[in-house]
Amino acid sequence: MSAEIFISLVLSLTLSGAALACEVQFQTPAEKRQINRDARANSKPVEMGRYCSFVNGGLYDQVSGGDAQPLDKSRVYHVLDTAEGVASDLMVVDCDALAVTRVIAGYIDNDNYSIDSCGHELGDREPIIAPAGPLTLTEGDGLAAFEQIAMQTRKVWVDGDLAALRLDLEGGPVPRKDRVDFLCGCRLHHPQSKGALQ
Repeated sequence: MSAEIFISLVLSLTLSGAALACEVQFQTPAEKRQINRDARANSKPVEMGRYCSFVNGGLYDQVSGGDAQPLDKSRVYHVLDTAEGVASDLMVVDCDALAVTRVIAGYIDNDNYSIDSCGHELGDREPIIAPAGPLTLTEGDGLAAFEQIAMQTRKVWVDGDLAALRLDLEGGPVPRKDRVDFLCGCRLHHPQSKGALQ
């Protein structure tokens, strides 16, 4: 799925709420330009907390993250969402490689599991972090290897592009005021890393 289609789907779900019937609407170029103009005029700037938490991430203000947590000698992570107190959406930053990825939990096929008319899964989310989940978040020599290991669990979805935080509907970069400082946690927890020196 291209970043543009992914952002279109995220935006349409975010802006329209739950739909009674599934109708994926693709915007014309003119509609995308208008949506971007409106978002640029109305979006709130990202607010960073003392320990690198953030709100209003991305052009559409839809992503927030908790305090940066140290992992190992070069990685930190932010919890972006929880399900019943368990981390189900995470952003992992490699401070030496200046790389970032997002790991989103899949759904548990239990009594609460269902698929809506658009094919979206609903229900309880899988935990991500060990011991309840499959990952310690320190697997692999780098984030590319970590992403491969995470995908092999078949319990998470990996978004290495972070399209919802970096791009608008037309695939252009979001304005500076809407960008999350991914390296904030590096300065906080790994002050000697390359990320801390940026």
